[in-house]
Amino acid sequence: MPLSKRSETVTLTPFDKVNQQFSIARAYSTPCLNLSPANVLELNQLRDTFKEHSHIYFPDIDNGAIGALLGVNTFAFTYPIDVIQGSKKRSFGVKTKLGWTLAGEYELSPKTMNANKPPRQPFIYHVCRRDIEKKRLDGLVQIFWKKEAEDTLPEQNEDSSLDQLAVQTMENTICQNGESYQIGLPWKPVKKLQNNYFSAVSQLKSLQKRLQNDPSLYQKYKQTLQTDLDKNFVKPVEMQAPPPESIWYLPHHPVTKPNKPGKVGGVANAASKFRGESLNSNLLTGPDLLNNLDAVLLRFREHPVAVLSDIEGMFMQIAVRQEDQSALRFFWMIDNSIRQFQFTRLIFGATCSRFCAIYVHNKCAKDNKSKIPASSNAIKHHFYMDDYIQSLPKVSEAKEVISQTKRCLKNDGSSLTKFVSNEPDVLAEICSDDKDETKEIMRVLGQKWNITTDDFIMFSLQQFPKDATLYTQRKMFTLVSSIFDPFGLLSPLTIKIKIVLQQSCNLEENGMI
Repeated sequence: MPLSKRSETVTLTPFDKVNQQFSIARAYSTPCLNLSPANVLELNQLRDTFKEHSHIYFPDIDNGAIGALLGVNTFAFTYPIDVIQGSKKRSFGVKTKLGWTLAGEYELSPKTMNANKPPRQPFIYHVCRRDIEKKRLDGLVQIFWKKEAEDTLPEQNEDSSLDQLAVQTMENTICQNGESYQIGLPWKPVKKLQNNYFSAVSQLKSLQKRLQNDPSLYQKYKQTLQTDLDKNFVKPVEMQAPPPESIWYLPHHPVTKPNKPGKVGGVANAASKFRGESLNSNLLTGPDLLNNLDAVLLRFREHPVAVLSDIEGMFMQIAVRQEDQSALRFFWMIDNSIRQFQFTRLIFGATCSRFCAIYVHNKCAKDNKSKIPASSNAIKHHFYMDDYIQSLPKVSEAKEVISQTKRCLKNDGSSLTKFVSNEPDVLAEICSDDKDETKEIMRVLGQKWNITTDDFIMFSLQQFPKDATLYTQRKMFTLVSSIFDPFGLLSPLTIKIKIVLQQSCNLEENGMI
């Protein structure tokens, strides 16, 4: 494991105290710590084994990659502040300035045990943030180049056998339940979900601890969940049924958006793993039914009368059949008591949600094609996920298409809202609550659109500093990646910035800067 000859300063930050930082002045770096993933224990394994330490906060992480090894010279902020001894003295929870460390002996499972390993293995578990800003920048640049290359590759249109299975599941389960369309979740041929009850309870306690530190967010999130209950998107369930093997508990958390201040939504983490499995790893993604973004934007510029809108709560308008709902359970605390709930609708975050939602809307368009023909074309060709984006030759035609599309989507429980048009007469018959007349500049699939002038604003010269000394690698990367140019209209400008960025990366890689 070769180390760099020069020492660097590394900053460590506790996960639960992001405002505190601890610097290691003499640290040596290496491109990779050659430590086998087999030597990294999953957090859920430790939680299940050492339940006496379940109250200790350990953040969930995406992977178990070890990013730093701490030596004795870090004792100033790794010395024990508090120690909690486990049963039979097999484990110890040690609190340090960087957070809690769990150490002790872990009993190997029969699958991982072999002749070269004793039945009990010593372990230590600790998580903190490491300052890897430079590494992050290099990774972002690599992802950017890779994405640029992917956009030049031909599309693969052949469905795999698993994609065909997902479509077959939709065909066999989709039906109208009187209010909306109902579907079955597209499961993989072999379902490997295990009962993750204790893991989900532990994550709920971590969420409660975080929300208690932000009372305003806590109240808004409670209201969000109550709204879902009132709309029957979520329902309380008894602990006994259905059988345990068909249950999966989803961790969840609140989310906020900068462009929607004060509004708090909820996200169920379908990617959260327990013993190597997650809800997403058991669901089929399905074929990509999303309309081509470039084609949707080109059609939007085709005619003089432009119309924008979006579907309100797209996923939550699609019902999930009863036998699949038990895989969409979650916990919430009410009056200091843990209660169990489950989603009755398609959740945001499931790997199949995009495919399922678009399939349902295409099915709705097909079912209503003979009765409402204009809406069928609008739904199939002028939607990009939940965004309705269309241009038409005349105001009268735009009004008719909007009316028919609203009628059609009403059949699957959906409603169009936030209407915008460059022709005020188009919106004359739209309810004021369904119009968005607060902005002159709107975003259309990543592009800024001036409603009054009917122009796209690609970028502003104010983004470019006049002082040449301010053009760091990060600044150049930020500039070039912030310009969304799907048609390549700005390539004569952006290609020069990309060349300079690439040259600076090459010079650094060769040790010349």
